Amino acid sequence: MCATILLSPLLFKATGSLKPFLLLVSVLLFGAALYVSRRVSRRRHNRITTALFLSVVAIVLLSVLSVTPRPLADQPFPDAEETADATRQLVNGNGYVTYVHNDKPHPPRYPPGFSLALAPFAAFSDDYPSNIQLGAKIYAALYVLAAVIAAWSIKGPLAGALIAIFIGVSPFAKIEAALVMSDGFAAGLTVLLIALLQHPTPKRISLVGVLAGALVIVRLPMVLNLIALLIVLPTPLRKRLLLFAAPPVAALGLFNLLTFGSLFKTGYDYWLPTLKTFDLSFAFVVPHLKDGPWIVADVLNGRLLQWTCPCPNGGPQAAMANLFFYPAVLVGLFWIYAPPLLPIIGLLHCWKRRHELTAKFTLWLTLLSLCLFTFYFYQGARFMAAPATLICVFCSVGLAGWIERGTNLR
Repeated sequence: MCATILLSPLLFKATGSLKPFLLLVSVLLFGAALYVSRRVSRRRHNRITTALFLSVVAIVLLSVLSVTPRPLADQPFPDAEETADATRQLVNGNGYVTYVHNDKPHPPRYPPGFSLALAPFAAFSDDYPSNIQLGAKIYAALYVLAAVIAAWSIKGPLAGALIAIFIGVSPFAKIEAALVMSDGFAAGLTVLLIALLQHPTPKRISLVGVLAGALVIVRLPMVLNLIALLIVLPTPLRKRLLLFAAPPVAALGLFNLLTFGSLFKTGYDYWLPTLKTFDLSFAFVVPHLKDGPWIVADVLNGRLLQWTCPCPNGGPQAAMANLFFYPAVLVGLFWIYAPPLLPIIGLLHCWKRRHELTAKFTLWLTLLSLCLFTFYFYQGARFMAAPATLICVFCSVGLAGWIERGTNLR
Protein backbone atom coordinates (compact mmCIF):
# COMPACT_ATOMS: atom_id res chain seq x y z
CA MET A 1 0.00 0.00 0.00
CA CYS A 2 2.87 2.38 0.77
CA ALA A 3 4.37 1.67 -2.66
CA THR A 4 1.02 2.41 -4.28
CA ILE A 5 0.78 5.81 -2.55
CA LEU A 6 4.39 6.73 -3.37
CA LEU A 7 4.03 5.77 -7.03
CA SER A 8 0.58 7.30 -7.50
CA PRO A 9 1.90 10.68 -8.80
CA LEU A 10 3.56 8.81 -11.65
CA LEU A 11 0.26 7.11 -12.38
CA PHE A 12 -1.67 10.37 -12.50
CA LYS A 13 0.92 11.91 -14.80
CA ALA A 14 0.87 8.88 -17.09
CA THR A 15 -2.87 8.27 -17.35
CA GLY A 16 -4.73 11.22 -15.90
CA SER A 17 -7.80 9.01 -15.65
CA LEU A 18 -7.88 7.99 -12.01
CA LYS A 19 -8.38 11.15 -9.98
CA PRO A 20 -6.03 11.52 -6.99
CA PHE A 21 -8.89 11.89 -4.53
CA LEU A 22 -10.41 8.58 -5.70
CA LEU A 23 -7.18 6.73 -4.96
CA LEU A 24 -6.82 8.53 -1.64
CA VAL A 25 -10.39 7.70 -0.62
CA SER A 26 -9.98 4.04 -1.57
CA VAL A 27 -6.77 3.78 0.47
CA LEU A 28 -8.42 5.50 3.44
CA LEU A 29 -11.39 3.14 3.26
CA PHE A 30 -9.06 0.18 3.12
CA GLY A 31 -7.17 1.49 6.15
CA ALA A 32 -10.46 2.09 7.96
CA ALA A 33 -11.40 -1.55 7.43
CA LEU A 34 -8.12 -2.67 9.00
CA TYR A 35 -8.66 -0.29 11.91
CA VAL A 36 -12.18 -1.61 12.50
CA SER A 37 -10.85 -5.16 12.50
CA ARG A 38 -8.59 -4.32 15.44
CA ARG A 39 -11.05 -2.26 17.47
CA VAL A 40 -14.36 -4.07 17.03
CA SER A 41 -15.32 -7.62 17.89
CA ARG A 42 -15.40 -10.13 15.04
CA ARG A 43 -19.16 -10.47 15.27
CA ARG A 44 -19.63 -6.75 14.63
CA HIS A 45 -16.83 -5.90 12.22
CA ASN A 46 -17.73 -8.30 9.39
CA ARG A 47 -20.54 -6.14 8.05
CA ILE A 48 -18.58 -2.91 8.49
CA THR A 49 -15.43 -4.15 6.76
CA THR A 50 -17.40 -5.73 3.93
CA ALA A 51 -19.20 -2.43 3.34
CA LEU A 52 -15.87 -0.58 3.32
CA PHE A 53 -14.35 -3.02 0.87
CA LEU A 54 -17.40 -2.73 -1.39
CA SER A 55 -16.90 1.04 -1.30
CA VAL A 56 -13.33 0.56 -2.53
CA VAL A 57 -14.60 -1.55 -5.44
CA ALA A 58 -17.28 1.04 -6.24
CA ILE A 59 -14.69 3.82 -6.37
CA VAL A 60 -12.50 1.89 -8.81
CA LEU A 61 -15.51 1.10 -10.99
CA LEU A 62 -16.39 4.80 -10.94
CA SER A 63 -12.87 5.69 -12.06
CA VAL A 64 -13.19 3.35 -15.06
CA LEU A 65 -16.69 4.53 -15.98
CA SER A 66 -15.55 8.17 -15.81
CA VAL A 67 -12.94 7.69 -18.55
CA THR A 68 -13.48 9.85 -21.64
CA PRO A 69 -13.45 7.66 -24.78
CA ARG A 70 -10.73 8.39 -27.29
CA PRO A 71 -12.09 9.65 -30.65
CA LEU A 72 -12.62 6.66 -32.91
CA ALA A 73 -10.35 8.11 -35.61
CA ASP A 74 -7.49 8.22 -33.07
CA GLN A 75 -7.91 4.61 -31.95
CA PRO A 76 -5.81 1.70 -33.23
CA PHE A 77 -6.65 1.00 -36.86
CA PRO A 78 -8.11 -1.25 -38.14
CA ASP A 79 -8.99 -2.93 -34.82
CA ALA A 80 -11.27 -0.32 -33.30
CA GLU A 81 -12.84 1.08 -36.47
CA GLU A 82 -13.58 -2.34 -37.93
CA THR A 83 -15.17 -3.52 -34.69
CA ALA A 84 -17.29 -0.40 -34.28
CA ASP A 85 -18.41 -0.29 -37.90
CA ALA A 86 -19.10 -4.05 -38.02
CA THR A 87 -21.30 -3.66 -34.93
CA ARG A 88 -23.25 -0.89 -36.61
CA GLN A 89 -23.69 -2.99 -39.76
CA LEU A 90 -24.94 -5.93 -37.72
CA VAL A 91 -27.58 -3.81 -36.04
CA ASN A 92 -28.60 -2.27 -39.38
CA GLY A 93 -29.18 -5.73 -40.85
CA ASN A 94 -26.23 -5.71 -43.25
CA GLY A 95 -24.51 -8.73 -41.73
CA TYR A 96 -21.05 -8.94 -40.20
CA VAL A 97 -19.21 -6.68 -42.64
CA THR A 98 -17.30 -3.43 -42.45
CA TYR A 99 -17.18 -0.45 -44.80
CA VAL A 100 -14.06 1.23 -43.34
CA HIS A 101 -11.93 0.06 -46.27
CA ASN A 102 -12.74 1.82 -49.57
CA ASP A 103 -16.41 2.26 -48.58
CA LYS A 104 -17.15 -1.26 -49.80
CA PRO A 105 -18.38 -4.21 -47.71
CA HIS A 106 -15.59 -6.52 -46.54
CA PRO A 107 -15.47 -9.16 -43.80
CA PRO A 108 -13.61 -7.90 -40.71
CA ARG A 109 -10.38 -9.63 -39.80
CA TYR A 110 -11.66 -10.49 -36.32
CA PRO A 111 -14.33 -13.00 -35.27
CA PRO A 112 -17.78 -11.54 -34.53
CA GLY A 113 -18.01 -12.14 -30.77
CA PHE A 114 -17.14 -8.67 -29.52
CA SER A 115 -19.34 -6.96 -32.09
CA LEU A 116 -22.21 -9.21 -31.02
CA ALA A 117 -21.60 -8.18 -27.41
CA LEU A 118 -21.63 -4.50 -28.39
CA ALA A 119 -24.71 -4.82 -30.59
CA PRO A 120 -27.26 -4.12 -27.80
CA PHE A 121 -25.62 -0.74 -27.16
CA ALA A 122 -25.70 0.10 -30.87
CA ALA A 123 -29.37 -0.92 -31.03
CA PHE A 124 -30.26 1.15 -27.96
CA SER A 125 -29.05 4.43 -29.44
CA ASP A 126 -28.37 5.87 -32.92
CA ASP A 127 -25.57 8.11 -31.63
CA TYR A 128 -22.66 6.43 -33.43
CA PRO A 129 -19.93 5.84 -32.31
CA SER A 130 -20.79 7.04 -28.79
CA ASN A 131 -23.24 4.18 -28.33
CA ILE A 132 -20.59 1.58 -29.07
CA GLN A 133 -17.96 3.40 -27.01
CA LEU A 134 -20.35 3.32 -24.07
CA GLY A 135 -20.58 -0.45 -24.44
CA ALA A 136 -16.79 -0.76 -24.50
CA LYS A 137 -16.56 1.33 -21.33
CA ILE A 138 -19.14 -0.79 -19.52
CA TYR A 139 -17.31 -3.97 -20.49
CA ALA A 140 -14.08 -2.48 -19.14
CA ALA A 141 -15.86 -1.91 -15.83
CA LEU A 142 -17.14 -5.50 -15.95
CA TYR A 143 -13.53 -6.62 -16.38
CA VAL A 144 -12.80 -5.01 -13.00
CA LEU A 145 -15.90 -6.58 -11.48
CA ALA A 146 -14.95 -10.03 -12.83
CA ALA A 147 -11.54 -9.81 -11.16
CA VAL A 148 -13.17 -8.76 -7.88
CA ILE A 149 -15.64 -11.65 -8.06
CA ALA A 150 -12.84 -14.13 -8.74
CA ALA A 151 -10.67 -12.92 -5.85
CA TRP A 152 -13.67 -12.66 -3.51
CA SER A 153 -14.76 -16.21 -4.36
CA ILE A 154 -11.35 -17.55 -3.35
CA LYS A 155 -10.47 -15.47 -0.28
CA GLY A 156 -13.30 -13.10 0.57
CA PRO A 157 -13.90 -9.33 0.48
CA LEU A 158 -10.36 -8.32 1.47
CA ALA A 159 -8.92 -10.01 -1.62
CA GLY A 160 -11.66 -8.44 -3.72
CA ALA A 161 -10.78 -4.96 -2.47
CA LEU A 162 -7.07 -5.54 -3.08
CA ILE A 163 -7.49 -6.62 -6.69
CA ALA A 164 -9.76 -3.61 -7.26
CA ILE A 165 -7.04 -1.27 -5.96
CA PHE A 166 -4.34 -2.99 -8.06
CA ILE A 167 -6.43 -2.58 -11.21
CA GLY A 168 -7.45 0.95 -10.22
CA VAL A 169 -3.85 2.18 -10.00
CA SER A 170 -2.86 0.43 -13.23
CA PRO A 171 -3.62 1.63 -16.76
CA PHE A 172 -5.07 -1.41 -18.54
CA ALA A 173 -8.73 -1.16 -17.49
CA LYS A 174 -8.90 2.58 -18.11
CA ILE A 175 -7.26 2.29 -21.51
CA GLU A 176 -9.76 -0.43 -22.43
CA ALA A 177 -12.57 1.87 -21.34
CA ALA A 178 -11.33 4.47 -23.82
CA LEU A 179 -10.97 2.08 -26.79
CA VAL A 180 -13.27 -0.19 -28.80
CA MET A 181 -11.10 -3.29 -28.44
CA SER A 182 -11.86 -6.78 -27.21
CA ASP A 183 -8.85 -7.48 -24.96
CA GLY A 184 -10.41 -6.41 -21.65
CA PHE A 185 -13.75 -8.01 -22.47
CA ALA A 186 -12.10 -11.36 -23.26
CA ALA A 187 -9.85 -11.15 -20.19
CA GLY A 188 -12.82 -10.41 -17.93
CA LEU A 189 -14.76 -13.43 -19.17
CA THR A 190 -11.67 -15.59 -18.71
CA VAL A 191 -11.28 -14.42 -15.12
CA LEU A 192 -14.91 -15.36 -14.45
CA LEU A 193 -13.93 -18.96 -15.19
CA ILE A 194 -11.97 -18.92 -11.92
CA ALA A 195 -15.06 -18.13 -9.88
CA LEU A 196 -16.95 -20.96 -11.59
CA LEU A 197 -14.08 -23.42 -11.09
CA GLN A 198 -14.08 -22.84 -7.33
CA HIS A 199 -16.81 -25.46 -6.96
CA PRO A 200 -16.80 -27.48 -10.21
CA THR A 201 -20.26 -29.03 -10.15
CA PRO A 202 -21.63 -30.44 -13.43
CA LYS A 203 -23.91 -27.40 -13.82
CA ARG A 204 -21.00 -25.02 -13.34
CA ILE A 205 -18.85 -26.93 -15.81
CA SER A 206 -21.68 -26.61 -18.33
CA LEU A 207 -21.51 -22.84 -17.87
CA VAL A 208 -17.71 -22.94 -18.07
CA GLY A 209 -18.01 -24.78 -21.39
CA VAL A 210 -20.44 -22.23 -22.85
CA LEU A 211 -18.26 -19.35 -21.67
CA ALA A 212 -15.01 -20.90 -22.93
CA GLY A 213 -16.60 -21.67 -26.29
CA ALA A 214 -18.03 -18.16 -26.59
CA LEU A 215 -14.60 -16.69 -25.87
CA VAL A 216 -13.23 -18.31 -29.02
CA ILE A 217 -15.75 -16.25 -30.99
CA VAL A 218 -14.46 -13.11 -29.26
CA ARG A 219 -10.75 -13.74 -29.84
CA LEU A 220 -9.29 -16.78 -31.57
CA PRO A 221 -6.35 -17.15 -29.11
CA MET A 222 -8.95 -17.74 -26.38
CA VAL A 223 -8.96 -21.34 -27.58
CA LEU A 224 -6.12 -21.60 -25.05
CA ASN A 225 -8.77 -21.47 -22.32
CA LEU A 226 -10.34 -24.64 -23.67
CA ILE A 227 -6.97 -26.37 -23.90
CA ALA A 228 -6.04 -25.39 -20.33
CA LEU A 229 -9.42 -26.55 -19.05
CA LEU A 230 -9.08 -29.90 -20.79
CA ILE A 231 -5.68 -30.33 -19.12
CA VAL A 232 -6.79 -29.50 -15.58
CA LEU A 233 -10.34 -30.84 -15.37
CA PRO A 234 -10.98 -34.40 -14.15
CA THR A 235 -11.79 -36.81 -16.97
CA PRO A 236 -15.54 -37.14 -16.13
CA LEU A 237 -15.99 -33.37 -16.55
CA ARG A 238 -14.11 -33.02 -19.86
CA LYS A 239 -16.92 -34.46 -21.95
CA ARG A 240 -19.41 -32.03 -20.44
CA LEU A 241 -17.00 -29.16 -21.07
CA LEU A 242 -16.63 -30.09 -24.73
CA LEU A 243 -20.35 -30.70 -25.15
CA PHE A 244 -21.27 -27.19 -24.03
CA ALA A 245 -18.28 -25.48 -25.68
CA ALA A 246 -19.01 -27.10 -29.05
CA PRO A 247 -22.05 -25.04 -30.20
CA PRO A 248 -20.35 -21.59 -30.22
CA VAL A 249 -17.13 -23.03 -31.68
CA ALA A 250 -19.14 -24.84 -34.37
CA ALA A 251 -21.01 -21.60 -35.11
CA LEU A 252 -17.68 -19.83 -35.68
CA GLY A 253 -16.55 -22.66 -37.96
CA LEU A 254 -19.75 -22.36 -39.98
CA PHE A 255 -19.28 -18.59 -40.23
CA ASN A 256 -15.72 -19.10 -41.51
CA LEU A 257 -16.90 -21.70 -44.01
CA LEU A 258 -19.62 -19.46 -45.42
CA THR A 259 -17.45 -16.32 -45.41
CA PHE A 260 -13.99 -17.55 -46.33
CA GLY A 261 -14.67 -20.99 -47.82
CA SER A 262 -13.00 -23.00 -45.06
CA LEU A 263 -13.66 -23.91 -41.44
CA PHE A 264 -10.14 -22.82 -40.53
CA LYS A 265 -9.73 -19.62 -42.52
CA THR A 266 -10.27 -16.26 -40.85
CA GLY A 267 -10.28 -12.59 -41.67
CA TYR A 268 -6.50 -12.62 -41.49
CA ASP A 269 -6.44 -15.04 -44.43
CA TYR A 270 -8.69 -12.65 -46.32
CA TRP A 271 -6.71 -9.47 -45.62
CA LEU A 272 -3.19 -10.86 -45.29
CA PRO A 273 -3.07 -14.10 -47.31
CA THR A 274 0.74 -14.23 -47.46
CA LEU A 275 1.33 -13.35 -43.80
CA LYS A 276 3.61 -15.68 -41.86
CA THR A 277 1.81 -15.73 -38.53
CA PHE A 278 4.09 -18.00 -36.50
CA ASP A 279 7.80 -18.69 -36.74
CA LEU A 280 10.57 -19.78 -34.38
CA SER A 281 12.61 -16.72 -35.30
CA PHE A 282 9.92 -14.36 -33.97
CA ALA A 283 10.96 -15.31 -30.42
CA PHE A 284 14.46 -13.89 -30.73
CA VAL A 285 14.17 -10.66 -32.70
CA VAL A 286 12.49 -7.37 -31.91
CA PRO A 287 9.33 -7.48 -34.05
CA HIS A 288 8.64 -4.79 -36.60
CA LEU A 289 4.91 -5.01 -35.88
CA LYS A 290 4.06 -4.23 -32.26
CA ASP A 291 1.92 -2.16 -29.93
CA GLY A 292 4.91 -0.78 -28.08
CA PRO A 293 3.75 1.82 -25.54
CA TRP A 294 1.30 3.38 -28.01
CA ILE A 295 -1.80 1.43 -26.94
CA VAL A 296 -1.23 0.41 -23.31
CA ALA A 297 1.80 2.15 -21.87
CA ASP A 298 3.85 1.20 -18.83
CA VAL A 299 3.18 3.73 -16.07
CA LEU A 300 6.91 4.05 -15.39
CA ASN A 301 7.83 4.46 -19.07
CA GLY A 302 10.13 1.46 -18.96
CA ARG A 303 12.31 2.76 -16.13
CA LEU A 304 12.68 -0.67 -14.53
CA LEU A 305 14.19 -1.92 -17.81
CA GLN A 306 16.11 1.20 -18.78
CA TRP A 307 19.34 -0.78 -18.40
CA THR A 308 18.45 -2.60 -21.64
CA CYS A 309 18.76 0.65 -23.63
CA PRO A 310 19.77 2.46 -25.84
CA CYS A 311 16.29 1.83 -27.24
CA PRO A 312 14.44 3.02 -30.33
CA ASN A 313 11.42 5.29 -30.19
CA GLY A 314 9.09 3.86 -27.55
CA GLY A 315 11.73 2.84 -25.01
CA PRO A 316 12.11 -0.66 -23.55
CA GLN A 317 8.47 -1.52 -24.24
CA ALA A 318 9.24 -1.32 -27.97
CA ALA A 319 12.75 -2.79 -27.89
CA MET A 320 12.49 -6.36 -26.60
CA ALA A 321 12.16 -9.69 -28.35
CA ASN A 322 9.06 -11.73 -27.52
CA LEU A 323 11.08 -14.25 -25.53
CA PHE A 324 11.92 -11.58 -22.95
CA PHE A 325 9.06 -9.14 -23.40
CA TYR A 326 6.15 -11.34 -22.33
CA PRO A 327 7.77 -12.67 -19.14
CA ALA A 328 8.64 -9.06 -18.26
CA VAL A 329 4.96 -8.14 -18.66
CA LEU A 330 3.77 -11.06 -16.55
CA VAL A 331 6.13 -10.43 -13.60
CA GLY A 332 5.36 -6.71 -13.53
CA LEU A 333 8.55 -5.18 -14.88
CA PHE A 334 6.11 -3.14 -16.96
CA TRP A 335 3.40 -1.55 -14.80
CA ILE A 336 0.37 -2.37 -16.92
CA TYR A 337 -1.84 -4.75 -14.92
CA ALA A 338 -0.57 -4.24 -11.36
CA PRO A 339 2.07 -2.21 -9.51
CA PRO A 340 5.65 -3.32 -10.21
CA LEU A 341 6.72 -6.83 -9.15
CA LEU A 342 3.50 -7.59 -7.27
CA PRO A 343 2.66 -10.27 -9.87
CA ILE A 344 5.65 -12.25 -8.60
CA ILE A 345 3.73 -12.72 -5.35
CA GLY A 346 0.79 -13.93 -7.42
CA LEU A 347 2.90 -16.46 -9.31
CA LEU A 348 4.45 -17.77 -6.09
CA HIS A 349 1.08 -18.06 -4.38
CA CYS A 350 -0.39 -19.71 -7.45
CA TRP A 351 2.43 -22.26 -7.43
CA LYS A 352 1.86 -22.86 -3.72
CA ARG A 353 -1.79 -23.71 -4.50
CA ARG A 354 -0.97 -25.59 -7.70
CA HIS A 355 -2.95 -28.66 -6.63
CA GLU A 356 -6.15 -26.61 -6.69
CA LEU A 357 -8.14 -26.41 -9.91
CA THR A 358 -8.13 -22.60 -10.14
CA ALA A 359 -4.38 -22.31 -9.65
CA LYS A 360 -3.66 -25.12 -12.10
CA PHE A 361 -5.80 -23.42 -14.72
CA THR A 362 -3.96 -20.12 -14.17
CA LEU A 363 -0.52 -21.72 -14.46
CA TRP A 364 -1.43 -23.68 -17.58
CA LEU A 365 -3.07 -20.71 -19.27
CA THR A 366 0.01 -18.59 -18.51
CA LEU A 367 2.34 -21.23 -19.94
CA LEU A 368 0.20 -21.77 -23.05
CA SER A 369 -0.08 -18.00 -23.64
CA LEU A 370 3.71 -17.65 -23.45
CA CYS A 371 4.18 -20.55 -25.86
CA LEU A 372 1.72 -19.10 -28.37
CA PHE A 373 2.65 -15.42 -28.40
CA THR A 374 6.39 -15.89 -28.11
CA PHE A 375 6.35 -17.18 -31.70
CA TYR A 376 3.65 -14.81 -32.99
CA PHE A 377 4.45 -12.17 -35.61
CA TYR A 378 2.90 -9.27 -33.65
CA GLN A 379 3.80 -8.12 -30.13
CA GLY A 380 1.47 -6.50 -27.61
CA ALA A 381 1.30 -6.42 -23.82
CA ARG A 382 -2.50 -6.65 -24.08
CA PHE A 383 -2.16 -10.23 -25.36
CA MET A 384 -1.25 -11.22 -21.80
CA ALA A 385 -4.37 -9.60 -20.30
CA ALA A 386 -6.05 -12.86 -19.25
CA PRO A 387 -3.12 -14.65 -17.58
CA ALA A 388 -1.74 -11.39 -16.13
CA THR A 389 -5.08 -10.58 -14.50
CA LEU A 390 -5.40 -14.12 -13.13
CA ILE A 391 -1.93 -13.81 -11.62
CA CYS A 392 -2.99 -10.49 -10.04
CA VAL A 393 -6.03 -12.22 -8.59
CA PHE A 394 -3.77 -14.72 -6.85
CA CYS A 395 -1.51 -11.88 -5.71
CA SER A 396 -4.50 -10.29 -3.96
CA VAL A 397 -5.45 -13.68 -2.50
CA GLY A 398 -1.94 -14.20 -1.13
CA LEU A 399 -1.67 -10.71 0.31
CA ALA A 400 -5.13 -11.02 1.85
CA GLY A 401 -3.99 -14.15 3.64
CA TRP A 402 -0.94 -12.39 5.03
CA ILE A 403 -2.99 -9.40 6.21
CA GLU A 404 -5.61 -11.61 7.83
CA ARG A 405 -2.97 -13.52 9.77
CA GLY A 406 -1.68 -10.22 11.19
CA THR A 407 -5.07 -8.74 12.05
CA ASN A 408 -8.52 -9.70 13.21
CA LEU A 409 -9.79 -9.31 9.66
CA ARG A 410 -11.33 -12.73 8.86
